[in-house]
Amino acid sequence: RLSKPRVEKEEAMGNLLGAPVIEKETHVGTTPCGIEYGVSSMQGWRIHMEDAHTIEPQIYSEEPLPKGSEEKFKRTDLPGHSLFGVFD
Repeated sequence: RLSKPRVEKEEAMGNLLGAPVIEKETHVGTTPCGIEYGVSSMQGWRIHMEDAHTIEPQIYSEEPLPKGSEEKFKRTDLPGHSLFGVFD
């Protein structure tokens, strides 16, 4: 005899809206070394936006400076390095 599917699986997928939210948030740009990028997000059928992204066109390192220095860190740009991430 076959058993009925468990409802828990549907609940784990998250709650849905009656109609999708189709407004989009879009950002475009160019890194200092000339890489063009674009990102767009849309909520869709979910009650809350569940995805995220990050764009850091120019990243840098930080080194701690000796105690008593006016600044706490020395910032060093990292030419040619960028960070792009999508979190789903």
